[in-house]
Amino acid sequence: LGSDRIITIAEGSFINLSKVLEFSDLRETAGIVDEEKLTNFSEFKGVMSSGAGFEGRELSLIDLRNLVIVGAGETRPKIVIEPRYSYIFNFINCKEITLRHLEIGHTDEGYCTGGVLKFYNCERVIIDDCDLYGCGTEGITALRTNSLQCTRTIIRDCTYSILSLFDCSNIKFSD
Repeated sequence: LGSDRIITIAEGSFINLSKVLEFSDLRETAGIVDEEKLTNFSEFKGVMSSGAGFEGRELSLIDLRNLVIVGAGETRPKIVIEPRYSYIFNFINCKEITLRHLEIGHTDEGYCTGGVLKFYNCERVIIDDCDLYGCGTEGITALRTNSLQCTRTIIRDCTYSILSLFDCSNIKFSD
């Protein structure tokens, strides 16, 4: 993962991000920085970070540009996380992010405090042909985000709602 990349995930793949996030050696191999080790926010530029949450670690993608994650084939690849208190993807200060033909959710059902996708201060986000599911509090949380387009996407089985939008503009949902 990083800026100016297209990540294609093979049809039928099952990716459990928790299996990487929970082990420091695997986080290091994947280029994920532990937030606890950074001294100020400026160090976050263009990196993936992992912060300790209540029940496990959460992945943050910070200051990335032009990232496309797409599922190949007819069967959507699955991307999951085990902690019910973490977002699967937490995008911060990102631009031109596309998520296409993916199934993204939590492994456990029940009540929790983390949603599926979170966008903070992001621009030009496309979510297309995805299946977003709980137990996450909601499928999409967007704060200070401009130009989010969500098409042909199902948001289901979330604890509280399908989405929350705060201080956002140019948001479009269709199909």
